[in-house]
Amino acid sequence: MTEMKLLRGVWTPWATVWCLPCDLKLGRRTTPGGRVRSLPVDFDAPVDRPDEFDGPATCDECGAMCWVRHDVSLLQGVGDAFNERTWEAPMAANLAQTGGMCCALIVTFAEPSTRTIYVTAMDGPIVIGDYASEDAACEGEATAMLEFPDGTPIPDIVTALVGVVGGA
Repeated sequence: MTEMKLLRGVWTPWATVWCLPCDLKLGRRTTPGGRVRSLPVDFDAPVDRPDEFDGPATCDECGAMCWVRHDVSLLQGVGDAFNERTWEAPMAANLAQTGGMCCALIVTFAEPSTRTIYVTAMDGPIVIGDYASEDAACEGEATAMLEFPDGTPIPDIVTALVGVVGGA
């Protein structure tokens, strides 16, 4: 099987996935310290998977496919599939930057609900946590917690997530 060639991508501090050309177009050509970032000559050319831990994702700016960290790729795929499956329900799943460049998928519900569901995929397992409130989430007090091994197919994760939210 031939590996896909995609653009290089980045997970940004603003909780977005950008292909490298969009990252540069949107003003990230310099580092926070003001140094000009060094770039490969072919920064805008598709490449083979740059790292065994990278996965395919979609640039939030232009829609191009690009390589990003595996956890970001996985959570973006779960969120897109979940939103497509539950598009009529009063909830939405969005990626969030949780500090230290970590990524989580957060399912929020329409007002007045305070319930929040977090999906994480750091360091291996995929975890779905259901929390009654933001305070409960900060304290790690989940009302339900499901864990799946890395490599679990996205449709299986989405089915479990739909079950946690109540069969939307």
